[in-house]
Amino acid sequence: MVNLFKVILFLVPLKLFATNAVDETITDLLAWDNVELADTISDVTQFSLMASPFIYSLNNPERKKHLIINGIVTGVNYVATSITKVITQRIRPNQENNRSFWSGHTSSSFVGAALICRYSKTGCYIAIPSAFFTGYLRIAARKHWFSDVLIGAYIGYAGGYMTYNLVFRI
Repeated sequence: MVNLFKVILFLVPLKLFATNAVDETITDLLAWDNVELADTISDVTQFSLMASPFIYSLNNPERKKHLIINGIVTGVNYVATSITKVITQRIRPNQENNRSFWSGHTSSSFVGAALICRYSKTGCYIAIPSAFFTGYLRIAARKHWFSDVLIGAYIGYAGGYMTYNLVFRI
């Protein structure tokens, strides 16, 4: 994670987090007229995916260990996302504020999906498409650019998977 922040700090002065034609085109194509509905649905899918590993862990013989892992993985993602948003200062498509990069809803949804995939292969078939749907809804709500969601998905899943592996070995 430290290396990721070094890369971001290097890229910020280069203005690589400014909007571009690809982001603008894809966002315009996927945006809904009813952005409030897309925003509300994305909140529901995000919170559902974040809660799922915790709920699953309640019925697990290693309940305490899994709940701690879930908390650590979720916390690491939240801190990394928050720091990155402050560093990059990327403006959202709706011009609401400058906290667009990367999508926290998407990264936390993919963290939840990564944990569910670690716990249940069957649950993975529902979690991954649901996480992608959350990312799509963030674009539809004009809260994030396509690249915000793409990077958020990658960071969330990879970070969730790797952090789980590191913490579980402790």
